[in-house]
This record gives sequence, structure tokens and C-alpha cells, in this order.
Amino acid sequence: MRGESRGQGAPSLWPSGWRRLTLAEAGKWLSGGTPATSNKAYWGGDIPWISGASMKEFHIRDSDRRVTPLGAKNGSRLVGKGATLFVVRGMSLKSEFRIGVAEREIAFGQDCKAVIPVDGIDPYFLAYAIKVRTPEILRMVEETKGCPVTAGHG
Repeated sequence: MRGESRGQGAPSLWPSGWRRLTLAEAGKWLSGGTPATSNKAYWGGDIPWISGASMKEFHIRDSDRRVTPLGAKNGSRLVGKGATLFVVRGMSLKSEFRIGVAEREIAFGQDCKAVIPVDGIDPYFLAYAIKVRTPEILRMVEETKGCPVTAGHG
């Protein structure tokens, strides 16, 4: 249902000025990555590196693993404050859907996806709009070689 009204004389489903978007239209989608762990120049910096295991809070501020700017450029992905991140593969998807909003610049691994909201989209509203669909998202999870993944993200 793309329209703002339900028919002749029917009230709008959305508050005045709101419009319905698909997730693809809501922002720029990014995949993460992991810099080579064997390269010491990539690790131990000031940039939190978020993985499926480290994403435990809705407000994403820090991680026990950190990368350097060089590490972020060579294998990972940087996003700024306001990016919505969520886990797309890993054991946590057997029982929960982890999602949150970056409170600062962070790097993230391949077990996560990020959405940079387009202008006019509040990152917290976007994250909560996705989070409310948790039961549906968890029903889409498949197990592959003992590790749950979301459908289509093998």
C-alpha cells in the first residue's frame, strides 16, 4: 500500500506530512568487513569495531575490539553517528535480533549491515521501525552449516 489514504473519504494511515517508504528507499545500505587480524597496524586504534557478538546495546558507542584508521580503510567499513546497524548472521539470530544506532563513528564487521538514513528519516525511528518486526525477521532466519543466517545473506 503506497498511498496515503485508504480510499474515498477514508482517513489517512499516516500523520500529515508522513509518507511510507520501503527499507531500500529509507537509506543507503552498507556491508561491513574485518581487517586482517594478522596485521597489527590495523588493530588497537581508537575506532570501535562492531561485530555481531559485540552489538549488545541499542545505543552503539563502544566495543572491546578497536581498529586504527588504516584498519578501517583496509577491510572494514566506517559509518558515522546515526547509522542503524543490525546483525544479519551469527549464532545470536537463533534467539534474538540485534539492532542499534551508532552514537559515534564506528567500523563494523561482515556479520552486520548498516543503513545510513536519507535526509528526513530519524535514525532512531528507523531502527525501532525495523526492531518492531523482530518476530518476522527471526522467522526468516535459516541455519547454514550450524550457523544461523538471514535468508539471502548466505
